Amino acid sequence: TASGQQIGVQLLSVGSNGTLDSSVSFPVSGYTQTVSSATLAAVVLGTVTPTGSTFSPGTDTTVFQSTATVSTRAVWLKAITVENRGSTVDADFANLKLLVKGAQVGATVAMTSDKRVTFDLSANPVRLETGGNEIRVTADIVGGSGETFDFQIRRSADIRFIDVDLNAGVTPTGSLSAAATNNIDG
Repeated sequence: TASGQQIGVQLLSVGSNGTLDSSVSFPVSGYTQTVSSATLAAVVLGTVTPTGSTFSPGTDTTVFQSTATVSTRAVWLKAITVENRGSTVDADFANLKLLVKGAQVGATVAMTSDKRVTFDLSANPVRLETGGNEIRVTADIVGGSGETFDFQIRRSADIRFIDVDLNAGVTPTGSLSAAATNNIDG
């Protein structure tokens, strides 16, 4: 409610046990800044798929998919971490890729030892315009017969969005994980 006001910082005096530069005169004033109000961009994550399906080992299998609906203004996608909460092990997946609107972004990566995979896009963030933006993770399923997988974003801090105009973090709302695990057959 303070929009239009100005704030600043001023140093009136300083004490010292040593000698101070005699050329400094007080008060020392910083720049004044105008207070304004702004509305951050918003991101709502849609239903996560696949859920409750059965997959055979193979390449480029979708293991996580959701639509990020962006409103107010565009955002930068700077990082995303997904975690496999199923019974499979890291070695059951290879060549994980992050796709935004069907195009691969970032490098092809491997699972880490904690059933997590992070796509760090901070050096080359992806701009998500207002409206729906499909976010998908694919992997080569190379093992895990009879086991389950459930890739999900565990917490909102695992996906990093930045408002393109205000350069401020945007906390997503909506779905982060699927409703049921998926199976791998022989």
